Amino acid sequence: MNPKTVLAFRLIGWSAGIGLLGAVLLKGSPWGINAPLFVAALACAIVAAAKSRELPGQRLGCVLLALSIVFASGLAWRDSATLRFLDASAAVICLVLGTLALRMSRLPDGGFLSHLFSMGRIGRDAAFGMPGIVVNEVDWVELPRPTWTRHLKSVARGLAVAVPVLLVFGGLLASADAAFESLLSIPLDIDGQLIATYVGIGSVCMWITGGLLRGTAFGEDPEVRKPLQVALTAGIVEVGIVLGTLNLLFLAFVGVQLTYLFGSNEFVVNGPSYAEYARRGFFELVAVTALALPVILVSRSLLRDGRAAAHRVFAALSGTLIVLLFVVMASAVQRMNLYTAQYGL
Repeated sequence: MNPKTVLAFRLIGWSAGIGLLGAVLLKGSPWGINAPLFVAALACAIVAAAKSRELPGQRLGCVLLALSIVFASGLAWRDSATLRFLDASAAVICLVLGTLALRMSRLPDGGFLSHLFSMGRIGRDAAFGMPGIVVNEVDWVELPRPTWTRHLKSVARGLAVAVPVLLVFGGLLASADAAFESLLSIPLDIDGQLIATYVGIGSVCMWITGGLLRGTAFGEDPEVRKPLQVALTAGIVEVGIVLGTLNLLFLAFVGVQLTYLFGSNEFVVNGPSYAEYARRGFFELVAVTALALPVILVSRSLLRDGRAAAHRVFAALSGTLIVLLFVVMASAVQRMNLYTAQYGL
């Protein structure tokens, strides 16, 4: 394994550790002693990443990072909103300038605008640098791959696309039907909001840390830091996961619809009014219909698997989805028919 790949995996591990630390330390508010502890951990990781390049003259950067810890400690000193804002601002500025000094062995010349532009590059790395560690810095070709892991990357890519797609369609279908909404919200003895808070804070901390560490460890050399390049192609594994999970979601919705025959009069009489039932469901189901066809077309355009079996699998999954989509459309039409039968056009 070449040194670049080893360093990339090291940065990923540091980023994950600081993300976990951030989720634990930064959840509570207002911030106090937890802020300087997190800043200290982040500063240590940045210094370690800079040491991997063995650049001379890194004393100024270390001093500025130490000042960022001092200013972050001010959050635990006074409870004044003005002082807390000034302390937090000074800590962020010192952290950015310290990172910049470590990368260049000095601060850039040229005055305020030059400093501002350079700080903007640090912000760019924090926002967009993390994926580059995995995509550009790790040499995946040289890594040993057991037989069972051949399709692991494809499965991960498919799940990464399927989850947001399911959230969008699941939200629309849940908004369209109260019974389906109750099916999705089966009570569990889990504090979902607490878990989402931890995951959100940890993910943001890991993302920002990874971007800062990548720029610090690999520098600004265009031959070293290539732009992020992701091919817009997909295999049958990725496409199959997206369409397959979408089929399961639609099938569950259709099963709920069949229990009361697409909203019969008895259901509406014993439940919501005709207006509420039609307004809640019709337009959401129209949106589902409008979004489902582009998903199929985009999946087909991204599929780059020349095997006949792959195309047969795609045809079966997309055909099933279209059939279920017609059932969803029938439910939407039935809702509007119930509305117009009572109130007219």
